[in-house]
Amino acid sequence: MAGLTVCALLTLGPVVWTVSTSLRTPADSFNLPPQIVPAHPSTAAYRGVFDQIDVWLLALNSTLVTALIAVGQMITAGLAGYAFARLEFRFKKPLFALVLATMMVPLQVTIVPVFLVLKSMGLTDTLLGLIIPAFPTAFGTFLMRQYFLGMPKDLGEAAMLDGAGPWRIFRSVYAPLATPGLAIVGVLAFNYHWNEFFRPLILETSGQNYTLPLGLVSLQGNLGTGSISVVLAGVVLSMIPAVAVFVVGQRPLREGITSAGVNR
Repeated sequence: MAGLTVCALLTLGPVVWTVSTSLRTPADSFNLPPQIVPAHPSTAAYRGVFDQIDVWLLALNSTLVTALIAVGQMITAGLAGYAFARLEFRFKKPLFALVLATMMVPLQVTIVPVFLVLKSMGLTDTLLGLIIPAFPTAFGTFLMRQYFLGMPKDLGEAAMLDGAGPWRIFRSVYAPLATPGLAIVGVLAFNYHWNEFFRPLILETSGQNYTLPLGLVSLQGNLGTGSISVVLAGVVLSMIPAVAVFVVGQRPLREGITSAGVNR
C-alpha cells in the first residue's frame, strides 16, 4: 500500500503542480518554496490563453482528428484482428509477423515516405493527411487478435451451420462480444493522438489546420516574460478532454481487460 501511495504521489505531483501554477499570478509563479495552494488564486492565465490563441478552433481540429482516428482504428483493428484469429488464408503467419514488425519501426523513420505519398495525393496541410495514415494500427490488430482467440469457436460454428457467412459471423456474433476490446483500442488511440505533436508539426503548415498541442507552442513566448502560468494554463486546458475520455472509458477498459483475462 505504501508503495502504491508513493507511485501515486510521483504520478500526480506534476499534475497538481501544473494546475496550481496555472492559477497563480505571474509574480507568484516562481515563489520558493512553491505553494501547492495558491495564496491568491486567479484565472487571468486562462483568459490569457484564449486571448493569444484560437483555443476553440484548435480544440475542434484535435477533436475531429482524434475521434475519427479512434473510430478508424477500432474498425481496422477489429477486422484485421478477426481475420488473423478466425480466418484461414495463405501466408497468415508471415503477414501477422510483418504487422508486428512494424511496431519496432520508429515514426521518425517512416514520416518522410508518408509525407511524399500524402504530397502526391494533395493531402499535405490537411486534416485528412493526419487522419487517414493513422487508421492502420499494429498494436490494435495484435490486441484484437488475442481478444478474438479467447472467444469460443462454437459460436462461429453454430452460426455457420445456420448458413451465416464469414462477414455475418463477424458482424452478428463476434463483433458485439468484442465491444470491450474495441473500447480499449478506441480510448488508447484517442489519448495517444490527442497529445500527438510530431506528425502535425511535419504535415501541417497552416494555422487553421493546427491541432491543440501544436497551437500551444505559440504560448512559449510567455516564458520570456515570466508568465509561466499562461503556458501551464494552456497545458491544463489540453488535458481536460483526454482525462474526460479516460474517465468515461474507464469502465469499458476495466471490463475489457477483465473479460480478456477470464477468456484466457
